[in-house]
Amino acid sequence: MKQIALLCVDILEETDPSGLMPEGDYYDAGLKLGESLDASSDVKEILDHMRNILAEPYDEEKAGIAAEYISERISSAGTFFIKGDLRYGSIAEIFCRINDEKLPKQLDLLDTWFKGMIVAEEESDNNTKKEAWFDDTELMIHACRYHDVLYSGTAGRISQITGRLAGTAKGNQEKERRTAELIRRKISDTICEDPECILKLQENVRTRLSVLDEERMILLDQAVFEKILLLISCREHMSSAEKREEYVSMHDDVYDDLVYNVAFQWKKYTFENLCNAWLWLLLGGLLRDECGRILHLFDSSFIPVRKKPSETGTLKDKICFLFYPERYEPVYTGDEADEEFPDIHFYCDRCGDLLNEQEGFHTDEHEWKCTKCGYMNRITWDEVYDYFEYIGSGEHVDAEQSEKAVEKRREELKNK
Repeated sequence: MKQIALLCVDILEETDPSGLMPEGDYYDAGLKLGESLDASSDVKEILDHMRNILAEPYDEEKAGIAAEYISERISSAGTFFIKGDLRYGSIAEIFCRINDEKLPKQLDLLDTWFKGMIVAEEESDNNTKKEAWFDDTELMIHACRYHDVLYSGTAGRISQITGRLAGTAKGNQEKERRTAELIRRKISDTICEDPECILKLQENVRTRLSVLDEERMILLDQAVFEKILLLISCREHMSSAEKREEYVSMHDDVYDDLVYNVAFQWKKYTFENLCNAWLWLLLGGLLRDECGRILHLFDSSFIPVRKKPSETGTLKDKICFLFYPERYEPVYTGDEADEEFPDIHFYCDRCGDLLNEQEGFHTDEHEWKCTKCGYMNRITWDEVYDYFEYIGSGEHVDAEQSEKAVEKRREELKNK
């Protein structure tokens, strides 16, 4: 299966059992390995396949670690139903599989995570079938429950609209396609304009995920991680034509920022952040490019990566730096190396004002009294953070490495 193959690609990149594999060959080797495996593959079988595929000489210890990890992953409950696409329906299906639930019909599928934003539930006796209908003015589907299920009836337009939102319908019905776009835009507008809306969505996700026991919560956490890997791998190997032919195409910058936000939240390893990661997946799957405006409300998707070897700025580089920061070293490429803190913005710890723009600001004495509020701020490397949202978290830069990076740049400029 393709998702197993892509998972193998990522694992081989992390372990490189042979130590001799040329850069770029992981993809072909991972695909070959993944195609030869299934849920019954054990460590020995995986090792045998790896011997046939990878270069010699063979590092048994590293290969054993990789094989055990692959075996653990492909035998888990989550791997085989996780798809590499960003469709709302396939994302919601992950939760249903983990929680042993039947995937709801489309109206309930949409209403489960976005309560009252797409479907307006009308009063009913629960025993009478009433056709659902669409209000073009308010851009809402009106439906009644029949035997506890939102009933759509036989109206083809309703199924086309919900199918396009969930990612299960693709056709040439221009009116329904346009209607789905308008619904996405309306939801995005609501979230951007009403601060309470995102809080309600977060609370709904927390309520839904809190029903999972510890074992299922671990499966969901693992599934989100594997979803991130698959979203990166699949997108990386898609051609421009394939991107355009998606059921609803998505711009690269929105896609990358969305997936990064999912990874950023997941990396925090708390229930609250797992809920946020899950909500980002749902938002991306449902809203597609309309999610871009929501992303602009949050800082974590726009973190500049200033670490080697992430100078390409690709999504994969950014995610690798996020997950494995210890593998990277700071690098300074600017022309202000004669300064002690080049290109660093200092903010007042009390009022948040940008100290660099205050008249007479300097770092000579390693402290500065804010001219706006009078607070005395320390100006040292221990007060510098990689990212704005890390302020106060204790995750500041490595002072020694940062100073070395600046010194290295000074030498480079001298020798020019």
